Amino acid sequence: MRKRVFIIMVLAVLLMSVSAFGQSGGTTSPLASGVGARDLALGAADIATCDYTTAPYWNPSRLARSEQLSLTGFHTRLYDADIAYQYLGIVIPTLDWGSFGIGVIRLGVDNIEERDASNLLTGTFDDNRLGFRLAYGQTVGSLDLGLAVSMENHTVGSYKATSSPGLDIAVSKIIGSPFAWCHYVTVSVVARNIIAPSMKLVDEEVKSPAQYQIGLSTRIMPNRSSRQYLEVSGGFQKTDLADADPSLGLEYSILDMLKLRGSLRGKLISGGVGLAYHGISVDYAVVDRDMGALHMISLTTAVGKPATERRLNRTREREAAFSRAMNDRLTKQNIELASQLLASGKTALASGDLRTADSDFDRALFLSRSSGIDTTESASLLAQVQEQITRRERNSAVAMHLDSARVRLSASDYLGCQYFAGLALALDSSNIEAIGLHEKAGRASSELSRRQEFVQHRVLIIDSLIGYGRYDEALSAARSVNQVAPDNPLAQQALKKAEFELFRYEAEAAMARQEYRTAIGLLDSALTRFPGQNRCLALRQQCRREEENFRAAAAVTEVTPAPLSREIEKQVADMYEKGRAAFNRGDLPQAMKDWEEVDRLAPGYQAVREYLVKVYRFVGVDLYSRNQMNEALKIWEKALAIAPDNTEIAAYARRTRNEIDKLKELSDGN
Repeated sequence: MRKRVFIIMVLAVLLMSVSAFGQSGGTTSPLASGVGARDLALGAADIATCDYTTAPYWNPSRLARSEQLSLTGFHTRLYDADIAYQYLGIVIPTLDWGSFGIGVIRLGVDNIEERDASNLLTGTFDDNRLGFRLAYGQTVGSLDLGLAVSMENHTVGSYKATSSPGLDIAVSKIIGSPFAWCHYVTVSVVARNIIAPSMKLVDEEVKSPAQYQIGLSTRIMPNRSSRQYLEVSGGFQKTDLADADPSLGLEYSILDMLKLRGSLRGKLISGGVGLAYHGISVDYAVVDRDMGALHMISLTTAVGKPATERRLNRTREREAAFSRAMNDRLTKQNIELASQLLASGKTALASGDLRTADSDFDRALFLSRSSGIDTTESASLLAQVQEQITRRERNSAVAMHLDSARVRLSASDYLGCQYFAGLALALDSSNIEAIGLHEKAGRASSELSRRQEFVQHRVLIIDSLIGYGRYDEALSAARSVNQVAPDNPLAQQALKKAEFELFRYEAEAAMARQEYRTAIGLLDSALTRFPGQNRCLALRQQCRREEENFRAAAAVTEVTPAPLSREIEKQVADMYEKGRAAFNRGDLPQAMKDWEEVDRLAPGYQAVREYLVKVYRFVGVDLYSRNQMNEALKIWEKALAIAPDNTEIAAYARRTRNEIDKLKELSDGN
């Protein structure tokens, strides 16, 4: 149905434009003959798509679509006489306030002989008419609106007259086509001399009549990417006290360089050709008029970047400035936080609170590195505190290992005593008590070895190694025993046990690394030694579940965002600007809330996602500085969900997660 209505509308205007051949009443002003070789070659049927530089004369609403600073010059001699008809047009587009156009028309004869009553030559004089047009065009919603103010000046010898201002108004609309072969349809309505200019020269007053014109243009092409097309234009012109004047124009474009044109206006036929290359076009027209044919030439050029590109560049510059401001504020905040943490760390160090001092200095160093400031002081203080903490922890560990060694020695667990005494010596090689316990346990273990049979002794060592988690050593010892006594059932059982425990241990390590297939293989090997072992069976079942969950979590389904409606687009734009305003006044939670709403409504809005990552980083650092670790981690995890490759935020999150784990360990230890 939509295509049928579209076809009827286009054909009605085009057929009606050639179905009548009334005489145009014209306008009183001689400057109403039209301007621009292209437009005149098309019989003025192209008012809906007239050149931007002739739009101040034909259709000021066309200025709304102009993109570049454009200039045109038009010249002809009327009817092989010395009458010059000229036009100069300039279009100046702005980024936000539409486009302005200026048109100047001249019709004049120079050096006319002046004679007296006796037909004697007394001198010469000039007869010049100048028309001035100041036009403006702007897009409002889906309509292009325009207006033009006109004035004329007529000079004949020493007589001069200037008209009162006249006003033209115009409106255009571009309608999309449902057909692949038809690019668009543009409809324009122009009302000239709504305020009619009038001029009085000597005793004669001339007033221009009102004129109304409607035009329709459509572009036909083989496909939408073709560089050849046929533009068909049709229109009606109605002047007060004159019949309607229909027109039909055709323009065929080849490679956007060569343009062939023809038109029918009433009973008069016109034609022309145009050449365009690198922003410069030359147009020629031959126009059939009642008094003969006119030959006209126009030269048009466009310079500078298109307004659309300049708007995009301006937007990018504003976005870059906004991003720099956000980064500067974050850096300043980091510097202030680093200074505060450095001061609080010094206070904690002076009071002996090494844990707090370590945490403060570590954060200060982290923030200083992120902000690119000097880290000498914070690094030095952190190293000093960590050295003191290491010394204290080492002394505590030595004491703990010595206690364990004493208990093992009293229980005749000489290997255990040697093990814990050795751990103490690894931390403090000069500790006299550790040396004594190690030597005493060694002598006792040697005595035990001499008293017991070799196999039984080695099996006990294997069991002890397994008990302390030294599975590689246990397996090596079991293999040695089997080489000496391969038929001994106790040695064979010890080998199976050592292999089983090593496989089980390596499987648990593989699970921790999320290498579930490796873990399952190791558990299967362990179960061949001791089939039906409940713990291994439970671990294998857990591995299978974890592997399935891991695969399900790794599956990513790409969802193409649905196109947004006009209402949603407006809501997204409003929320985006609200977020920027909130950030500029320092209300980060409100900015985050507004931008999260934009991301929810328009997931493909890449610019707002970049801002969300930055504001998340900013808010996360603020929460981190106030020891609100869990809240800061949640914020940074939101940022990583949007930008998983952001190494800086990943470092923040990793650091915070480690600190939370340390706090949990200290809490569990107490």
